[in-house]
Amino acid sequence: MKVSNTSQRLKEAMNKKGLKQVDILNRIQPLCEKYNIKMGSNDLSQYVTGKVEPSQKKLKALAEALDTNEIWLMGYNVTDSPDLKILEKEDYLVMPMDIEKAGIKKGNKIKTKDLMTLIKGLIFLNDQYKKDNKELEKLGEKLENNIITEEEFKRLKYLMEENKKDIDNQFKEMVANIIVKDTENKGDLKNE
Repeated sequence: MKVSNTSQRLKEAMNKKGLKQVDILNRIQPLCEKYNIKMGSNDLSQYVTGKVEPSQKKLKALAEALDTNEIWLMGYNVTDSPDLKILEKEDYLVMPMDIEKAGIKKGNKIKTKDLMTLIKGLIFLNDQYKKDNKELEKLGEKLENNIITEEEFKRLKYLMEENKKDIDNQFKEMVANIIVKDTENKGDLKNE
């Protein structure tokens, strides 16, 4: 669940590590070359103030420069540990549990470069479902308080179920290119 934003997380990381913007710029210069991006003091200032959100490449470079991970830096309620970077060096990661929505079963292997895509997709799905559940609770309260009719409740509930199908389809599109390896059959499976 998103509990913050990149601006707040940048400030938090700077305070925690005792860094100023100039320190981050010094750390990020080699990474700009590595990721073929440009980031100057004006860019960083706009990210810190929240006027602009960094692109995905710049977010990756910032996370690396701050020794944290991209998901935390985006404002999600996850640890700020940079441990996900270690996984990038491995070829595959064995999944510890089934992820039904992505078609991945326990014991399958997933390329670690696809891990961030999967995590972002699952966070997106989770956030949308929580939002819909809160809306459904509010509709239930309105029905109980006679603010809406039974027919109106059913119609709105139906629309929410249709929206849930759209969310599922968006998630499937996000993870469509993830390749998993079936450890039992020893073959690659295209996630569908």
